[in-house]
Amino acid sequence: MFADHQDSLAGFDVSSVPGRLLAPLLARERAARRWPGTLEDPTGQLLLQRLRGLLRRAQHPDPRPEAPRGGEASAEPEVRLPGQRLLPTGPAAEFADLCCLARTRSLDALVQRFVAEHPRGAVIELKAGLSTALWRVAPQQAHWCAVDRREVIALRQRLLPTHLRVHGVPSAVTDPAWPKEVAETLG
Repeated sequence: MFADHQDSLAGFDVSSVPGRLLAPLLARERAARRWPGTLEDPTGQLLLQRLRGLLRRAQHPDPRPEAPRGGEASAEPEVRLPGQRLLPTGPAAEFADLCCLARTRSLDALVQRFVAEHPRGAVIELKAGLSTALWRVAPQQAHWCAVDRREVIALRQRLLPTHLRVHGVPSAVTDPAWPKEVAETLG
């Protein structure tokens, strides 16, 4: 899935990714861990694994970890991605995870229904961030327009796999020109 990105992250600084872009991915990951089998997001999981790997290598550049002593099990060092501090903790965490799960499943179902009724239609995702909805919904022939600021679209292109029917539209949703830019992109 990320094969077309083999070297795209060489020298990439994970701390440059705004936490608000990773928080939804992290929330979906946490909800899926809390309720296994309720939410599949393989693209999001792969992206988070790649970013954690980059952080781990940056924090521990020696590829030969010290051997465990006295029968200790070797464990991967814990790395905290930007955005993890934005997730609720304590008693509010379970409710937040449930809301994340419900929102994701509801929106995915709406998009799947739309794509089933309009197979050659266009899904326009405003403030797309690092959304992986396209890969969860998997529209066969529909086009997907991810509208967000220029720097976010650049991050999407660097971090997410390419897809023939995905079009990044670099525009703020507050800019009245974004609908015209989407129409031109779909041309």
